[in-house]
This record gives sequence, C-alpha cells and structure tokens, in this order.
Amino acid sequence: MIDEAVDQLSQVVSKGAALTALGVDRATWYRRHRCSAPPPKPQRVAVPQPRALSVVERKQIRATLESEQFIDEAPATVYAKLLDQGTYLGSVSTV
Repeated sequence: MIDEAVDQLSQVVSKGAALTALGVDRATWYRRHRCSAPPPKPQRVAVPQPRALSVVERKQIRATLESEQFIDEAPATVYAKLLDQGTYLGSVSTV
C-alpha cells in the first residue's frame, strides 16, 4: 500500500520527496527494496575473556556456594564471610 503510494507520488516528484511526504524513512525503504544481496556479515570469533575464572576456580566457587554451610546465603554474603575467615576464592591460596 505504501509502495503503491510512493510509486504514484514519485511520478510527480522525486523519490526522496515522495518518501518524505509520506513519512517513510528513506533508508528503510531503500533497504527493503534493494536489488542486490545484503552485505555479508563478518564471522565473529569467540574469544575467551582474559579475566574469566578458570574451570577449576568455577568448580571451587560453585562447590563452596552449594555447601551445607552457605546453601541459603547470597553470594555477596558468602564472599564477606569467607573474607572474615581469611579465605579468598578465586585463587587457590588462603590468607
């Protein structure tokens, strides 16, 4: 319906003026009516976050959070309690 109105009005005025008069975004209209194939999207390569925890650290933290002592605690609370005890999860050492 809009396409027909744009075609009819563009016979009288330019295509851009017709799109503006009908309130149609020019870029959207041209994108939907392109004759060529859309440009290819580059392939993304998954790169691990350099600060991410290792598998061993994740398992250690999960085991601690799921332990009987901390099962009903929020992670921030567990973190604070462990720091009070002198334990730092994220590295294998204990202070």
